[in-house]
Amino acid sequence: MPLCAVAALVISVHVVAWPVGLLAETLNMTVTQVNSSRSFGPGACGPVDATYIKIANETGGQPFFLSPSEVAQSARIMLESSRSDDALILWASGTAADAGRGFDIPVDPSIKRLTVSATFDSKGGGFAVVSPDGTPVQSNMPGDNRVEETMLNCGRVISIDAPQAGVWRATVLPSGRFWFVARGRSDLALLSADFVRPGGRPGHEGLFKIQGQPVAGRQAVLRVRVSEPDVQTREFVLFSTQGRPIRGVALTAVDDEEFSGAFQLPFEPFRVAIKGLDAGGVPYQRLFSGLFHAELVEVRPMSDIQTLAPGEETAVTFGVRNVGPRARFRLVAADPHRFVIRVEPEVVEIAEGAELSVSVWLRAPMSTTEGTAVDLTITATSDGTRASTNSAVQHFTVAKR
Repeated sequence: MPLCAVAALVISVHVVAWPVGLLAETLNMTVTQVNSSRSFGPGACGPVDATYIKIANETGGQPFFLSPSEVAQSARIMLESSRSDDALILWASGTAADAGRGFDIPVDPSIKRLTVSATFDSKGGGFAVVSPDGTPVQSNMPGDNRVEETMLNCGRVISIDAPQAGVWRATVLPSGRFWFVARGRSDLALLSADFVRPGGRPGHEGLFKIQGQPVAGRQAVLRVRVSEPDVQTREFVLFSTQGRPIRGVALTAVDDEEFSGAFQLPFEPFRVAIKGLDAGGVPYQRLFSGLFHAELVEVRPMSDIQTLAPGEETAVTFGVRNVGPRARFRLVAADPHRFVIRVEPEVVEIAEGAELSVSVWLRAPMSTTEGTAVDLTITATSDGTRASTNSAVQHFTVAKR
């Protein structure tokens, strides 16, 4: 079958440490066939499902706009991001205007292998990488077998073993929208970044991860965990989705690996990064893959219910608070077992600063096994001038009463 007669394939590669078995399963799940009526020919980028683009943007992944003949080449790309010592150095996406200044990639001596990749949603895009000594990176350099390169219709991937320490420079030349990711194999990593709030019962108080996204208009407390050797300096910075620093944030050391602090949230989406100079004075940088964005709506559980009785309907209450201008919110609830019966009300109009209650009704069938775990997620999405969405999760166990 000629290439122009088949549908496009897209892979969203996520920057997480997955076991090989799960990696293969994820590859199967994230390769999707798109409507074959939207065909494409050699050298063109195939049409993709917007859902995969959204997932990649939110999780620090990278969409690859592959033709069927290129799927085999994706195995090495997936392998690079599945190693246990994989660390995200830079993530950027945007248009030609966002790529105009190029990107700096700090590479410290702990990085054993550097992989940089750029993908494009339209043909004609390209990118180049220059090492700290000014040498352009090429896979056919005489006597140098440390460089591996994968060329795609709509992307390019370069991996370098034992990369030279210092600041590498990447120039991205997109014809449409681009995604650029730099990652390295290193034990120096930003392990986690969570927004937290005080909680716990008396005598067991502490900071607990919030549900959903942080809420705009208030200070938020960020907690990060790092795994790193001794460094000279460390700075915590918020990065935009275009791969540019927004501003630094002041975090206080809780211990050698944990830091926390409160700050005012930016209005634009951001990732959390740590950067500075290592013990030898060489720049380093690591990003946390998850994307944060301050929302104008907060959803929180208001029921103490922890169990569901088989065959019985149970109502669970959530509070929905609007911190922005008056807006209408649509409520959607779901759980993996499809125990949700209805949401009352499904649509609410909430004034600025006000909070309303919403009930979610669930029923576990009589045949449900005792001990079954249920995670109920409710999501509120506004239809105002600035669309906002947030969610909350409540956990249950099926048990007889």
